Amino acid sequence: MSIDVSIVMPVRNAVQWLDETFQSLMQQVVENILIELSIYNDGSAASVGYAKNRAVQHSSGRLLCFQDADDLMCPNRIQEQYRIAVKQTDNAFLIGSKYERIPEGSTDRYTQWANNLTEEQLCTQIYLAHGPTLIMPTWFCARSWFDRLGGFDEIARVNYLRIKEIQTNVIDNLQRLTIWNAGKQGRKFYRSLNDDNKRKVIGFCDMDPKKITKGFYTDELSEGKHKRRIPIIHFSQATPPIIICVKLGLTNNDFEANLASLNIREGVDYWLFS
Repeated sequence: MSIDVSIVMPVRNAVQWLDETFQSLMQQVVENILIELSIYNDGSAASVGYAKNRAVQHSSGRLLCFQDADDLMCPNRIQEQYRIAVKQTDNAFLIGSKYERIPEGSTDRYTQWANNLTEEQLCTQIYLAHGPTLIMPTWFCARSWFDRLGGFDEIARVNYLRIKEIQTNVIDNLQRLTIWNAGKQGRKFYRSLNDDNKRKVIGFCDMDPKKITKGFYTDELSEGKHKRRIPIIHFSQATPPIIICVKLGLTNNDFEANLASLNIREGVDYWLFS
């Protein structure tokens, strides 16, 4: 009989968690679902993507359920994700879930972000350094879709890919843009852009009086004798579209309040990149 769901679990230095993890897998409450567990013991320095790809290759289920070796699976996870998966008319789907952190309160800022994303933000906040908006150990997808995408990238180049994707999906389609953050992160983002997209930047905006008083940022790598100077303005004067290079949840909600005061829409007037 064919396998319905393959649990894909890479393992490396995880001995202390495996008993509890296996117990949570054995406690799955399922009906008429054939399940297998595919483990790849990555004893090398290879990437996590490499280990996951190998575990997938050694599995046979038509649906893939990803699991980390140090995570516990809720008893109804596979049944609920399977129920949603079989209703899909296209194999290009990715199902995830919220999660609970053990011990409670650890990585609180990240957990609050991940568990409170709106359906729209699942798409608009994919460029944040937090990683995927659907948390990886909760992924459930079709094998055919996974194979069509070519599996996981086995080269650690996450920041390069984030820059590439936001340029391809967003900035290439803009006529101009403003970068929110005249500090280190905003300047780093600007320098990461290709030359065509650098020319689209009409200004930096900030709320720090010292940065605003400086008046401009000089692009020392720009061509010509006279280096390009890009204005630095107060955020309230910023003209959308805006790429925001500010980390969330670190300013006692001051940044979030300032952003809300502009009455602009995420994914249309601004995108988060931090």
